[in-house]
Amino acid sequence: GIKNGVSKAPALASSACSWGGLNGLDGRGGLGYGVLYCVDKKWWDKWVAYTGFASGRRRTLLRPGDLTSERLLEKDFESHIPGTLGSFEPMKEGLVPNEDFILIPPGVWDVLYEMYGGGPPLPRMVFPPNKL
Repeated sequence: GIKNGVSKAPALASSACSWGGLNGLDGRGGLGYGVLYCVDKKWWDKWVAYTGFASGRRRTLLRPGDLTSERLLEKDFESHIPGTLGSFEPMKEGLVPNEDFILIPPGVWDVLYEMYGGGPPLPRMVFPPNKL
């Protein structure tokens, strides 16, 4: 369910490869943990090619389509969990961060969603790595 606007979703463990935003920062001084949004890596790669976001990469004139997350979703009808503040969309098991999806901060999600539409949003809580 959702409590105080935050879903009790399965948490993802942050790792060195979970960049959590632009150049490892979330734009607000964060280090890639907290609530982050999952974006399909295939869509992200198309966006990077279109914008030239990654230095040293050639740009393409093909604008990416809707910011879709459908490929990441568990399609089982029973898996949709309605709530009073929205819904929680379960993701498929076995997805690999930075291969199947990337994590972006809420502000980046908001801008991309405004520009490209699509969805549904897949916010997830990402915890900092354990420091033993």
